[in-house]
Amino acid sequence: MADAASSPQLKQAFQTHLKETDGQVKRLEQIFQILQADPAGNTCEATQGLIEEAEEIMEQGLSPEVLDVALIMAAQKVEHYEIASYGSLNAGGDVRDDGCRQAA
Repeated sequence: MADAASSPQLKQAFQTHLKETDGQVKRLEQIFQILQADPAGNTCEATQGLIEEAEEIMEQGLSPEVLDVALIMAAQKVEHYEIASYGSLNAGGDVRDDGCRQAA
């Protein structure tokens, strides 16, 4: 999406978000280690659908300004799904074996 964006600020926002996501992946890997679980999993069909939708938007030949708005909308959809998924997994890392939350 960063490559498709025309606004320098939007390009930067996508690049910054990618770095943040990399950090989240590392934290999730740590959580899986704590839970002694395998982080490998199946492809998430919902996320894949959101990615495909964004790719279709980028192929529509929209004007740069309209494309930037559409990219923001697509990114927000992915972000909301990511927030829900990451938040749930992150909270799971604070749970002890007996099901109680650990003190922060």
